[in-house]
Amino acid sequence: MIKVATTLLVAILALVASASAQSQPATPSTAQREPALVSAKDKSDADIFLSGALTSASNADTVYAWDVKWTYPKGERSLDEGLNNTFVFSPRIEFTANKGTNANPDRIFAGGETELVFTTANWAGGNVSWISWFNTAGAEFDRDRVTKAFTYQSYGRFNFRTFAPSVTGSDGKPCTQCTSSSVAFVPRIEAGIELGKNFENKLSSDGSGAVTRLYAGATGYYEFGVKWARFSYSYQVRKPLRDEVFVMKPKSGDAVLLLDSKARQYLELSPIIQVGNWFALKPTFKRGSLPPAFNYIDNEFSLSIQFAAKTNPAR
Repeated sequence: MIKVATTLLVAILALVASASAQSQPATPSTAQREPALVSAKDKSDADIFLSGALTSASNADTVYAWDVKWTYPKGERSLDEGLNNTFVFSPRIEFTANKGTNANPDRIFAGGETELVFTTANWAGGNVSWISWFNTAGAEFDRDRVTKAFTYQSYGRFNFRTFAPSVTGSDGKPCTQCTSSSVAFVPRIEAGIELGKNFENKLSSDGSGAVTRLYAGATGYYEFGVKWARFSYSYQVRKPLRDEVFVMKPKSGDAVLLLDSKARQYLELSPIIQVGNWFALKPTFKRGSLPPAFNYIDNEFSLSIQFAAKTNPAR
């Protein structure tokens, strides 16, 4: 685990150094170059996201709390001459776990992702800036690799415009795409389906079989008017159409393992305090469960360091 964490940190620092070098003042040799990465607002916005802490001692077990997302590099292909619609492909790796608590989200995902991006600036009165349709497929595990599954997720995301005090445009009318301050609210909503197969779980070595779920979610962030502070949120709900494993761990006693098709929810609320361009302090509240183990966490609070970066859209 320490080797994995070290490798991730080295890779991220190398990418930051590369991006910073490319964003220096223009010279004859760099005038036409743009940085490969820019800072991201939240996890949903980021292509490279790392939030966590690691503690180890020679006479104690290693304790960690990680929340990792990696969808970089991205390959893009324009679908029209106006560059309004694009096709994007990237790897996708996720690791969300906390070894320091009795219950944790327990999610590892490794696979690939495609994204179709449709610009919709004039749709819904200008309130929806673009629509993304994601198709993600890969292997899912829990932290101990007891639960094993293969899943395919297909869902659409509505990316709303920035809601903020507007200014008057050149035509004398309110401009919905213009803002007068850094106070802003940027919401996104998404919905789709998840399909696959569960090969093994904590209740059965033969697994629970086919996976069929309805999925919906909402993410976004709110900026308070200062560059160093914002608030992010993420909500997910999944409704299995077939029975799947669900785990609840009390403070004492044995874990309760169920096999049912009740809806499973996950909520994450995070004030973000920016420290420099790339890093931030992130107090976080979590409640709910994530696939494939659906290990329920009840009101978890944490404080971690966050790194968030995304592919530069101007590059």
